Parts: sequence; structure tokens; C-alpha cells
Amino acid sequence: MEEDGYRAYSFTFSIHQAYFMSGIRWIWIVVGVFLLAMSMSSCGENYVFDEEKIIDQAGWSYQDSVSFAVDIKDTTKVYCLYLDIVHDTEYSNQNLYVYINTEFPNGERPGKRLSINLSENSGRWYGDCGKTNCVLRANLQPRAFFNELGKHTFTVKQYMRTDPLQGIESLSLKILDLGEERK
Repeated sequence: MEEDGYRAYSFTFSIHQAYFMSGIRWIWIVVGVFLLAMSMSSCGENYVFDEEKIIDQAGWSYQDSVSFAVDIKDTTKVYCLYLDIVHDTEYSNQNLYVYINTEFPNGERPGKRLSINLSENSGRWYGDCGKTNCVLRANLQPRAFFNELGKHTFTVKQYMRTDPLQGIESLSLKILDLGEERK
């Protein structure tokens, strides 16, 4: 009988021990998940520039250019340049023509006209859309680098046939450090 009592005690101890150990396991699992989540969030995209400009509700006119002044501090890095466009779901065009100038520190000012498709031919919007607006990320330059340190000004002008252009709510310029050295 004593042996049975010992076994019962041993069995009871094992249940408590298992219960206690499973509690510790849960704590370690929670801590592990938390640390993994923190490490993933700290490894997010490394933007060296991220600025949004709101477009006047009356419309985007030819005279209202949108400028972003960026101070480049490293010419050895490779970057990706994005233009995020927020437009309302009632925007009447399938695309957006823009003219983008870049003014370099040495005074040079090259420019380029771009057509950015905002929807499919069927009218289905590209990008991330809600009930009232859509956000589209246009990849301006996937592997850009800068030859000069200092202030670079990116100017975006609407280049559509309509003046003022209705339905464009904001533009954001984002410059992502790709974590690579240029070759």
C-alpha cells in the first residue's frame, strides 16, 4: 500500500511538474514569438526619405508643381525611388502623365515624362483601394545612385490634357536604401 501511495504521490507530482513545465513552455513560446516579431519589424524597409504632399482639393493645375528636397549624404549606396499616388475612386482617367525634373546640386536639371497606369483596361484599379481612394506605388528607379552629395530636388508636374486635374489627392516620394554598395 505504501508503494501505491508513493506511486500516487509520484504520479501527482508528475502531473504538477508537467503542468508547471507546460506553463514555462508557454512563457518561452510567447517570448520567442515576441522576439521574432520585434526582429522582423526592426528589419523593415529603410527609407532615407519619405514625404507626402497633399494636392489641393480644387484640382492639380499645371502651375502647381510638387517638389521634394532631399539631402543626399551617401553616394556609395544603391537606392530605389518610389512615387506613391493617392487618387479617389472616381478619378476619370486610366493613367496619369507626369513630368519629373531632378535638380542636382551642380545645377543640372534633367527631366522625363512618364505615363503611370492607374487601372487595367477594364477599369479595375491597380494598387491598394478602399471605398473612396486608391494608393498606387510607382517604381521610378529600381536601382538608383547619386553622384553628388547635397540637395537634390525632385519636382513632379501633372502633364495631362485637363487643367486642373481632379481626383489626385496626394503624392509621396520615398527613397529606399537597398543596403547595397554601388559598383
